[in-house]
Amino acid sequence: MSGDRVMNPSRRRWLRGLMNPAAWWRGGGSVPLPGMADPPAARPVCKACSASAPGAGPPCAAVCPEDIVRVGDDGLPGLDFARSGCTFCGDCAAACPHAVLESGPQALIRASITLDRGSCLAWSSTMCRACLDSCPEDAVRFKGLLKPAIDGKSCTRCGFCVGACPVDAIGIGV
Repeated sequence: MSGDRVMNPSRRRWLRGLMNPAAWWRGGGSVPLPGMADPPAARPVCKACSASAPGAGPPCAAVCPEDIVRVGDDGLPGLDFARSGCTFCGDCAAACPHAVLESGPQALIRASITLDRGSCLAWSSTMCRACLDSCPEDAVRFKGLLKPAIDGKSCTRCGFCVGACPVDAIGIGV
């Protein structure tokens, strides 16, 4: 047997569910897509687009290579970071038939990020660096071996750390 191990996402979700039952289902729709400059103005357009393709979903969801665009209970597409994060590829903006998403360097995820120190394993003196290992922007900084903090200036809200955290201590929302 080789020394390389492949992560089993369903096992990780099961273990995460033992520690936090709310983690079994994290629905999309709460975090706006990258480049959505004016979410209130885009609401009716996105809702109509999602409703016009109930089985297949809106074009932005169909083209996402990370498969993180989900239509929430409110009928709006949003990002679900349970499986992966956003690579800012721009495919969702290119596929949008109504041009409500910007593309390019201004295509930001306009949301806030939080780290719940009370549920974070590292803050509870358990060695865990899942957030650090998953962050492509090096926005997670540790004070010593424990006590992670997220640098809000370098964090892009891509969400890779959200799905990597085994206890759902990281959240991104509006």
